[in-house]
Amino acid sequence: MRTMLILFLSMICLWSCEESKRSNTLLILDPSKMDASEFAGQGVYLIPPTHFVKAAAFDGYKSPSGYSSISIIKSPKAFEALQAFYDKNNLASLDSELIEWRPVRYGTNDRSFFNVVYDTPKSSYLYNLIVDRGEDRVVIQATCFKDEFKALDTELRASIFSAFITNDTKNTEAFQAASVTEAGHRIYTKDGLYPTKSKDQAQIRTYQLDITTGSQASEIMKNEIKEASGSEPVSINIKNIEVGKLISGFTTVNNRKAYCYVVQFKEKNTLVICFSGNSSADFQEFEKFISKRYSFLN
Repeated sequence: MRTMLILFLSMICLWSCEESKRSNTLLILDPSKMDASEFAGQGVYLIPPTHFVKAAAFDGYKSPSGYSSISIIKSPKAFEALQAFYDKNNLASLDSELIEWRPVRYGTNDRSFFNVVYDTPKSSYLYNLIVDRGEDRVVIQATCFKDEFKALDTELRASIFSAFITNDTKNTEAFQAASVTEAGHRIYTKDGLYPTKSKDQAQIRTYQLDITTGSQASEIMKNEIKEASGSEPVSINIKNIEVGKLISGFTTVNNRKAYCYVVQFKEKNTLVICFSGNSSADFQEFEKFISKRYSFLN
């Protein structure tokens, strides 16, 4: 579902971005916290690009290769100073090129702008959304190397433009995205650590696959539960849902709980959602997580 939402945002962004490269027209953003939004840090929620994982060294996300990222910082510099720094003449003196610049209306805030800069020495592109909140300037910055630009450009923009800025100092959700290096997998824990140090050892892992047969999906569900608990699922359920087919199973054995949902979309791609923990892990927290992020399962 998160991939589908990013794709939808990217399609909208593709049109607006192509238009923006030809002009400095006002970019209007209507910030809102969506079901797929994640706490990136510094009070900012956004929808990370597909396959990006939570970064351990900074507030934000990074690609599995580590060569691309989205980071969140709060700058003490005045808004006018930031505008001056990104002036094309100043950037040229730093051997960088201003590719795009747009004034932004972020909600009702007109003291915002977006730009794209090419850093010649580093052969990399920088995307900056800067919002002046009075007490500070929130900078949402994405970076990618030249050879990844075409593949990531639209998705990085969509992710940045999904930003919702709050005064939250920490994640208010029960589960936080954890920093992992396994490509394509997203892991959520109570403390944002992996392996988790929470007493219930609860963790949620999600990933996507290209699978077309029900037997393959059932086998994945069984393997996930066995890996998490050391036991076969005691219950298996298969049902048709609006977006395709849901295969689910669970077990509670050896002081372990394990649940797995495998969603086969009509488009033929497959989403795997796994929950595991010790005997004190609360399945209702998993259900709340699913209901917010994957409303099609409700």
